[in-house]
Amino acid sequence: GLAGLTQSINAEERGNGVRACAVFPGDIDTPLLNKRPQPPDAAARARMMQPEDVAECALLCINLPSRVIVEELLVRPR
Repeated sequence: GLAGLTQSINAEERGNGVRACAVFPGDIDTPLLNKRPQPPDAAARARMMQPEDVAECALLCINLPSRVIVEELLVRPR
């Protein structure tokens, strides 16, 4: 659904200078993980991305030249 919405926004608003990018991240080490029925242990969290990693990805898409649109970005931890 998000991918389709992103494509629609880009098709409809491209002429107005609007660009949309759907970022699909893997596990991110945030306090939200503590709410899982079985929170990941420290070793699993150490392998996860950090919030600033995803922010850097978003900034990459934002800072590209205006002639470029990244519609989808799939980001996973190593």
